[in-house]
Amino acid sequence: MAVGLHHLFALQKEGLKIWDAAHNETFHSNVYLLFTTGNGPGLVHWDGLIGCCRKNGCQLYCGIREQQKESHSHYYPTLLHLHTTHENSSHADISFFQIPHAGSLEYSQNLFHLMLGPSQHQFELHCTETGILKTPLILGLDPAHSLGIPLCMIPDTIHLEALLAELMLALW
Repeated sequence: MAVGLHHLFALQKEGLKIWDAAHNETFHSNVYLLFTTGNGPGLVHWDGLIGCCRKNGCQLYCGIREQQKESHSHYYPTLLHLHTTHENSSHADISFFQIPHAGSLEYSQNLFHLMLGPSQHQFELHCTETGILKTPLILGLDPAHSLGIPLCMIPDTIHLEALLAELMLALW
């Protein structure tokens, strides 16, 4: 993957030289990174997020916090409040039809906040709170030729279901 990103970075910097046989001329074209794909665990390599089963595990960075059952270390994505959760990991009920959109601005602000951590302990606390584990490789690409993180991530099932439900209700 890193080799592919290196080539993409070089193409974004220099442009892709293309020969137009119909006009017998060459031109430079821009190369864009629009969508990255992968399953939940695979997307962490693209976006630098902590991944599923954590407090802030949404790969689209929508802001819904996952809930942790008492005496368990695993976090679960839920829209309804679980009465068996720790106080610090619970949230109010969220309507299925009001799932928040991906949060590119929040991601940028939280990544900046994470990198300012003065110690390893602060860094680990910020990782838990923000859901960001590392600086992603995609940030090395030209921001003018990408949708940005997490907007370039393909939606996971819960967001897709919300979009489909809204579409189907409008059609019915």
